[in-house]
Amino acid sequence: MRILIVDDEKLARFAIKQQFQKNFEVYEADNFFDAKKILETKVIDIAFIDLRLDDSDELMGLKLIPVAVKRGIYSVVMSSYSEDETVDKAYDLGCKDFYAKGNEDSHVSETLTKYLLGKNSFNGSILTTEIYPTKNPIQKEIIESITPFISTKVPLYISGETGSGKTFLAEGIHRLSKRTGKFIQLNCGAISKELLEAELFGYGKGAYSGAVESAEGKLMLANGGTLFLDEVGSMPEAMQIKLLKALEEKKFYAVNSDKEVKSDFSLICGGWDNLDELVKQGKFRFDLYQRICGFRVRLLPLRERIEDIIPTIKKKISEMRKVVISKEAEEALLNYSWPGNLREAIRFAEIVSRSSPGRITVGDVNKILNGSKEDEGIITSKHYELAKQIGLESFLELMKNSMMQYSVDKNGGVKRKAIEELKISTATYYGRNKKKKLNNGVTEIESSMELQ
Repeated sequence: MRILIVDDEKLARFAIKQQFQKNFEVYEADNFFDAKKILETKVIDIAFIDLRLDDSDELMGLKLIPVAVKRGIYSVVMSSYSEDETVDKAYDLGCKDFYAKGNEDSHVSETLTKYLLGKNSFNGSILTTEIYPTKNPIQKEIIESITPFISTKVPLYISGETGSGKTFLAEGIHRLSKRTGKFIQLNCGAISKELLEAELFGYGKGAYSGAVESAEGKLMLANGGTLFLDEVGSMPEAMQIKLLKALEEKKFYAVNSDKEVKSDFSLICGGWDNLDELVKQGKFRFDLYQRICGFRVRLLPLRERIEDIIPTIKKKISEMRKVVISKEAEEALLNYSWPGNLREAIRFAEIVSRSSPGRITVGDVNKILNGSKEDEGIITSKHYELAKQIGLESFLELMKNSMMQYSVDKNGGVKRKAIEELKISTATYYGRNKKKKLNNGVTEIESSMELQ
């Protein structure tokens, strides 16, 4: 890729050039005439143009924009002149971006990302065809509205019911952003108040009983990448204050450590649609609310976009095997309310792909989603057959784990609420042996899907 930097100040050119010279071909010009010649004779992809190039004309750089536009060059204006009239004039002439001088590291990086997204057709349609497929016109419009913010650090807030795909969308946004760091996620409602601080900020050696080594928190692990905090509304106020300070200053201290840690990342938060109400009730700080809700999007529940139900299920099934869904079965699927949203639809596809002989009937749908008549009551024939197959002890352990997961899902993914609802201890919940293999070789997680 070929870059042109037009600025009469050598230091200003260097600030931009150092970000490109290792990987791209960079041209420089310190006056209007040299810049015009390069634009007309060289193949340039992006031009960074300063407006003040001649003392006789403070906005000489504006005259370069039509030259760049005529050659199909992505032109970016950088200037200390940020009056509305000047900015408006630059955009009228065809510039693609305009930023005030200062903080070149951030501005140039965002500009390059925007250019590459457009160059490679990474636009809103990619979001709704590959990242979060949907045929619902309302949902498409909502999700595609994210596009201008993909390459920026504007904090995003994704709201939606449990299972609607908030984490899935957040990770897709991270992939499109081309950020070099990792995608790090944390469900704030799934961690006890005592452990949440350590999970977020990390901890030093000896911070807790058994903490023989220091550990990095999610904020540090997300450095250079994206941090996704789900169920952020469940965060205690003391933690909200500490998180806000870390987000504002981009630095913090781990638990039991006096060493300052710096981390710079893009932030995406998620939760239900009740964050505004929590602010009104005084349960969520307004200043943190303002900081994390730079741009908001809402994921519709699956029952409100029925055109996505069958394609979602068929796509997931096709990843495992080839089966046919009868018209009666499709009708039953469309009439179902899908309280678990995408998560439930994907789970249904996984179960039916293993249990169906090749053609999914309405009976299969009713049996899996609603339960057949013979399955009424606490002990069902399905449970009985499974207990015979894997043994009573394994079956009881599986039932316990399945009930805990069911409660978590019903409580929006907040494990603490599930623990209280089922009247069990934290140790009981976190002591689940999720990976233990049953006699038939199926993991507990897989089998629990069949029982829910």
